[in-house]
Amino acid sequence: MSLRLRSWQIDRALLLVVALALIVRIGYLLFYSALPDWDQLTVDNYYHHHWAVSISQGNIFGDTTYFRAPFYTYCLAGVYAIFGPSLWAARLLGLAIGLISVALTYVIGKRIFNRAVGILAAIVHSVYPVLVYFESELLLDSLFALLLQVTFLWWLRWRERQRPADALITGLWLGLAAITRPTALILIAPMVVLHLASVGSFRPALGSIVRLLIGVSLLVGAVFVRNLVVAGDPVLVASQGGINLYIGNNDIADGVSARLPEPLGYNWQLREITALAESAVGTQLRPGEVSTYWTNEAIRWMATHPGTFVKLYLTKLYYSICSREASNNRDLKLFFASVPLFRYNPLSFGILLAFAVIGIAVGVGGKSRPGIVILIAVILFYTAVVALFFFNSRFRVPLLPFYIILSAAGATHLWTRRNLRSALLLVPLVGLWLLSSYPVISLPRGGSPTGLLSKGLHHYADRNYREALRWFHRAAAVDSTFPEVNLNMGACHLRMGFADSALYYFNRERAFNPQRAKVYINLASLQLLNDQYEQAATEAERAVALNPHDVMANRVLLRAVAARKSAPDDSLTHLIGIAALNTGDDIYLLNEAAILLSQRGCIKEAGQVLRRAMRSKPPPIEMDDALFKRQFRNSPQLRRPQLALAHYQLGYLAGLSGRPEEAIAQSHRAVTLDPSLVEAYVNLVSGYLSTGQARLADSVMAVAAARFPSNPVLRKLPNYPAQ
Repeated sequence: MSLRLRSWQIDRALLLVVALALIVRIGYLLFYSALPDWDQLTVDNYYHHHWAVSISQGNIFGDTTYFRAPFYTYCLAGVYAIFGPSLWAARLLGLAIGLISVALTYVIGKRIFNRAVGILAAIVHSVYPVLVYFESELLLDSLFALLLQVTFLWWLRWRERQRPADALITGLWLGLAAITRPTALILIAPMVVLHLASVGSFRPALGSIVRLLIGVSLLVGAVFVRNLVVAGDPVLVASQGGINLYIGNNDIADGVSARLPEPLGYNWQLREITALAESAVGTQLRPGEVSTYWTNEAIRWMATHPGTFVKLYLTKLYYSICSREASNNRDLKLFFASVPLFRYNPLSFGILLAFAVIGIAVGVGGKSRPGIVILIAVILFYTAVVALFFFNSRFRVPLLPFYIILSAAGATHLWTRRNLRSALLLVPLVGLWLLSSYPVISLPRGGSPTGLLSKGLHHYADRNYREALRWFHRAAAVDSTFPEVNLNMGACHLRMGFADSALYYFNRERAFNPQRAKVYINLASLQLLNDQYEQAATEAERAVALNPHDVMANRVLLRAVAARKSAPDDSLTHLIGIAALNTGDDIYLLNEAAILLSQRGCIKEAGQVLRRAMRSKPPPIEMDDALFKRQFRNSPQLRRPQLALAHYQLGYLAGLSGRPEEAIAQSHRAVTLDPSLVEAYVNLVSGYLSTGQARLADSVMAVAAARFPSNPVLRKLPNYPAQ
């Protein structure tokens, strides 16, 4: 009876803490949902969201090598398949992950130390700002943290019981963590070393080690085989590692910024880094080979700049233990200040670190030693490896539950042992807090306005140009020379009809960032509006020269050349062929190119371009740069109207060429693909009338008139129904 009562007390304590965590998270989500930031996702969030939608719609095996580890996205896709692609559904998935993680923090703290430590750790976990925040973003870090916690528990059980079956289960959980984030694989080394140390000799330990590796291999191997079968690319999990390593180790790396040397900067694209690698190697590369190229570039830079590399690495190690919270796409300080739960929350990483070190000191000599050793191994190995890349607050999230447990142990010790010896521990505690909080190593000068730019771009996409301009001005106040700050201000002024102001800001952008293609695209567009076709073509040519694969640069160039009356038809056709090749037969570009050719009377050439458009395929989903943006332009929902447009144009051209049956077939296909394309109805009605099929023409007209009652083109057709 006594044991049952004690068990009930423990369960009740856990339930109360989980209830606290649930209340905090629901309250946060309700508050968050009322903020404009709710649907202002950042680039990685958009990537996971769009990819998960694609999976939920049936693209289960994908198209090419995984660029990112897939497990979180497949979990998100499962939620979308059940509830639909809702931000609430995605964030409630994060809430569920967070609640389980809080419970595991309690379990681990109680198991390594005692019940009091478990309860305190779980309470801190329940309200820790960074953890609550990242659970609600569409990012993998909270799931990865949870999987590391489960792996840790089985690792501890394996260490205590020395059973081979526990080694296999530990490996399975580690494998699941690895297909969420491959850096989990670095924990194999301390697992093997600590197991050998506990057993004392190699031969008795071999069986368990083999089982551990089998467990890992079952899940990682499944992803490896998938990459091999789908893409013919022997990539273990994902191809992201190479470029991430180079981001953290190059001439302009500062340890916290996810940027590449100019002209790539912060807005580098997968297409660009692939093209650079292929240009350097001289052949087409698979994603895994692109990753290898950038890995080698990073290693080459380390080898040729050893002093700078060591200094940079130590800087990143310091950032890993400093209180600063950094994000590349959202200003966390600004956002946290808008949320009362975060703004008035005193918890910070500096406090965790200080108490955690005391927790280690008092735990190593006690009965908690095996668990402490494993905790230290996880923290040290993970931190050492991640520091090779670059620091971001979310990269530290997987370690926060462990830091919280250790800090709870330190705080509990100080509270229960209120004596002189414990009081003396306050001295190193304050020292560690100062080390973490005070910038011992200088932080990068100035600030990055990327978060402010993201907010402005969100409003720009909603055509709220004045609000967008307000955010862009705030970004300019941080750094008026930052890439695309002046460009975006100019674009807002152009949309609002202030061409002179737009030109002023475009010229400022060109002065500060002359290697960026976007400024020349915007200058060319402005000159097209002013009928300055020669100047527009010149600026567009510069844009294409800087970034041959940019779709908009090629589209603007085609517009400028087509607008020049002196440009011969064959030169435009040749240019269209080059643009199509450079952009991977982008259907948006090809449709526009066909219109330009049709306007010149090049009917045959326009038809060829349109048939090329209908054969075109979007980029492989895993490597599509459009995934990182708010509007996924290559989604089936958005490509379908483009296919409809291609069929409509072919039908229109067939009608001009005296092929009414083909015109009817193409127009019918266009209407089927996009019932909102009124021009296709016009063509279809005209086709039926021209072939004497009046009844069918009237039937289509009835549908069209009901759908578009005020369309002036429909009203001019002879069989438009009388009012």
